[in-house]
Amino acid sequence: MPGRPRILFVDDEPKVLSGLKRALRNRADVWDMDFIALPEAALASYRISPPDVVVSDLAMPGMSGLDMILAMRSAGSESEFILLTGTGTFTTAVDAINRAGIHRFFTKPCPTDLLAEGIASALAERRAVGSWRR
Repeated sequence: MPGRPRILFVDDEPKVLSGLKRALRNRADVWDMDFIALPEAALASYRISPPDVVVSDLAMPGMSGLDMILAMRSAGSESEFILLTGTGTFTTAVDAINRAGIHRFFTKPCPTDLLAEGIASALAERRAVGSWRR
């Protein structure tokens, strides 16, 4: 039986991360959740132990969420990715989907139930293709 799924949240705004942590606290009994503010630190963590799902901001200083996800993809893991951004446009969403295979693209503010449903859908996709973290 697989362990609990692990979800990694990456956003350069500490208030957004703490808001996500508060909003999703009722999922803490079913998901292991990590919250990281720097995309470079998230990438380093990913290389050590890839999570099942990564939820990332798009616009971050130093490395964009899309660039971070592309680097994670090149590491060879089969994580699912969700972009959560305050600066999204249709063109940006299409680019993210086409270049990085993003599972979902949400704009901020995103209702908690919608984000949780997106994460659940990404986890279901991993189960369907047999890439559940063990």
